[in-house]
Amino acid sequence: MVRTDRGDIVLGWLTRLAVALAVVAVLGFDAVQVGLANVQLQDQANAAAAAARDAYAGHHDIAAAVTAAQSSARGENVDDVLVPSSLVVAHDGSVTLKLTRPIHTVVAHYLPVDGFKTVTSAGSATVTVG
Repeated sequence: MVRTDRGDIVLGWLTRLAVALAVVAVLGFDAVQVGLANVQLQDQANAAAAAARDAYAGHHDIAAAVTAAQSSARGENVDDVLVPSSLVVAHDGSVTLKLTRPIHTVVAHYLPVDGFKTVTSAGSATVTVG
């Protein structure tokens, strides 16, 4: 009697491997999204601080600086929000502020960790003496 090998063991291992690779791919995608959001928001916070510094230098008006910072941030990404009361203008005219934005992930936003749901970054712009 000849017995045929249907490949059940190989098929089982291939299925497990495919599922494991899919899980790793989803988690990797989410990790890249979180890291990318941090880097992008840092750059946007610095650009928003520079816009606020320039607006303040022209008119010495905090409200104009806040508006310029928010406009700059939203111009880059509509989800960016200036953290309330975070914009500070130093006596020399340099500006520091904080921006926040939700992170769009596949799975990580379901976890009870705030670091996977939003990102916050500080930005600064100093006055250059020319």
